[in-house]
Amino acid sequence: HRSSSVFLPMLTPAVSVTVGTFAADCTTAQTVFHPNDTICAHVTGATSGWQLIWSNADFVAVQRNDITTATQDITFTLSANPSRGDWRVIVYDPFGDTVQASSSFTVSDPANPLVDLQVAKTARSSQASPGVDVSFAIQVTNGGPDTATNVQLTDSVPANTTFVSFFQFSGPSFACTNPTAGGTGDTVCTIASLNKGDTAIFLSTYSVVGTASVGDTISNTASVSNSVADSNSGNDTSTASVIVQSAGGNGGGSTCSVACPDDIVTPANTHHDPNDPNSPAGAIVHFSPPSGNTECGVIVVDHCDDCFFPVGVTVVTATGVGGSCSFNVTVTPAGSAPTISCPANQSGNADNNCQANINVGTATATGNNVTVVGYRSDGQPLYDCDPFGNCTRRSSDAPFNAGVTTITWYAYSHDVAGPYSEATGDEESHRTGSATCTQTVTVNDVTPPTIGATNSSASADANCQAPVPDYSSTVSDNCACASSDTSDACAGHPDITYSQSPAAGTMVGPGAHTVHITANDNSSNNNGAGNTSTKDVTFTVNDTTPPTITCPANITTNTDPGICAAAVVTGTATATDNCDSNPTITATRSDNQPLIALYPKGTTTITWRATDASGNYSECTQTIKVEDHERPTITFNGQTPSMWPPNHNYHTFTAADFISSVSDNCDTLSISDVDIISATSDEVENSNGSGNTLNDIVIASNCKSIQLRAERENSGNGRVYTITFRLRDRSGNTTTGTAKVYSPKNEGEIPPDDGPHYTVTGSCP
Repeated sequence: HRSSSVFLPMLTPAVSVTVGTFAADCTTAQTVFHPNDTICAHVTGATSGWQLIWSNADFVAVQRNDITTATQDITFTLSANPSRGDWRVIVYDPFGDTVQASSSFTVSDPANPLVDLQVAKTARSSQASPGVDVSFAIQVTNGGPDTATNVQLTDSVPANTTFVSFFQFSGPSFACTNPTAGGTGDTVCTIASLNKGDTAIFLSTYSVVGTASVGDTISNTASVSNSVADSNSGNDTSTASVIVQSAGGNGGGSTCSVACPDDIVTPANTHHDPNDPNSPAGAIVHFSPPSGNTECGVIVVDHCDDCFFPVGVTVVTATGVGGSCSFNVTVTPAGSAPTISCPANQSGNADNNCQANINVGTATATGNNVTVVGYRSDGQPLYDCDPFGNCTRRSSDAPFNAGVTTITWYAYSHDVAGPYSEATGDEESHRTGSATCTQTVTVNDVTPPTIGATNSSASADANCQAPVPDYSSTVSDNCACASSDTSDACAGHPDITYSQSPAAGTMVGPGAHTVHITANDNSSNNNGAGNTSTKDVTFTVNDTTPPTITCPANITTNTDPGICAAAVVTGTATATDNCDSNPTITATRSDNQPLIALYPKGTTTITWRATDASGNYSECTQTIKVEDHERPTITFNGQTPSMWPPNHNYHTFTAADFISSVSDNCDTLSISDVDIISATSDEVENSNGSGNTLNDIVIASNCKSIQLRAERENSGNGRVYTITFRLRDRSGNTTTGTAKVYSPKNEGEIPPDDGPHYTVTGSCP
């Protein structure tokens, strides 16, 4: 019976796998897309190894993506000319060959609008008889993807009938013009626009004329048109038919047996004209069609199924050839308003997820044909419903969040014209009585915030300070959120009140500092004072910056007279530090001698180090370069050899013939280090009867010896040879000196030196 079904909202149980469509940013929810758009599918609760299937409006899978994580964003970009209409994105489990979740979205092209306008007509009567009304249901639907404009529905009065009525049951309101009652012609209904997904339902009723013959077909045709291109114009016309039947013998000897359904009792839920509340009350009643054996022929029922029955008892008769049956349809007047009693208010404490599982019970109601249903203010379902709207109370309810959740319980009779509206909590029309009550479920947050801060440290800055950290990010709570958290998960949650002393950013010096942290979750617990947590942590500032050191200038000096070293005043390095006003300065010489000791010839490096009170240090270097610019010393023995007789023979001399010793402030030298670099004669060579000889002076190639020829001019006063000696130390300092050798005019004479007239230079550098 019609009255056995309760029209309730679809209460879909919560599921763990979801998929939704978003704009390309994967943040903005979106269900309508255009060519070249990028669509983001957001999947939650999935299992790695599943697939995401993109199915176009033609039910063709155009893209498959592997799902690798439980929560994943996957994108798909439409082409410039995509299939227009309703697409689907499907979460598919290939292992179980099951669809885990799906979501639809619309693809349209504003530059090329397209609709799928459809009309469907069905006969509401199984057969017709002369003088009996026949009804047809008409459904007009726009499958989209765009809005149909200037929509017109045309319905023609069938042949062998006259017009009775035509009215709209549901959907966007059309404006209709009808033929005159008892006449023929067309019903024309128009509406300026019909959005995608909109459906309008109409009921047309006609009376079969008495002249109709058995076997005549009553065909009712409806058509629909609009101003936008239609993707499937074949659905713009629909025809439904019934056959005219009459009682009579079948000419056989068998007995006809006709079976009728049980009597039906149902409350009034509408009027004969739904648009006229003053028209007779009654109900649209559905019954199972009567049936008969083959001997009965076609069974004729004298009242149409799913048609209007007035208040009272209507006898419905089904007749076959030689047999009949009947059943009663009783439409009772609308009942009185029901009463309802709510379960007691409930309370509990929130768990770590800021929820509590609470058994809230179910409201009880009194009255005839009363149904009870409840709705939670948080949107969670209290009922599980099948696709046909049949709902049963859930055995356990979804957890309740902290705070107060209101449950509104409704009791209502079945004497209404339309289904229950989840959005308004009321019948769509013709409510004759209902009752509501409210129940509150209070979940208390008794868990204080968790402070995860731990001891920490930082390095002092150039001013020997560091800022105290902000530990607020270490605070969490089962219910409250940080004031800066604007995520959807925190919508409606209280903010955590946080403080710390010293405050974050306070500059403190080196050492350990205690930071006292306080956090309150601002819950309603403790008479509104909330739950509070405190914690002390240690923040340590360390001096990790070494001093800045400046070394004295490098020094270059000469050795002190007579020694191969120098006494040097080095100066002292200077240093500054971010924390220590007087860093310790030390110096280390590369030769490991005291700083005030003499510095030897060469380069000595002094490493200066500045160390602060925390042990941080830095170094710089200073160089002391001592150079030897002091000449070596040659001591001559005072000997002046005399070559006699002047027989033109060579006499060989070395430095040892003239020098008794040599010395140097840095180097150890000997007479063998002395070179003969030149020699002169106060007479020219081969002149004035000195003999026809050449090379009177010959210096050895190694400059260590010299040969002098014993000869002099006959007319001269004797010859004087002057030899120049040179001594060079390791630093390149040189000393020269001279000694003389005589070749006298007469034996025993000391010739005077008339100055050089002839010079020979050695080949040594």
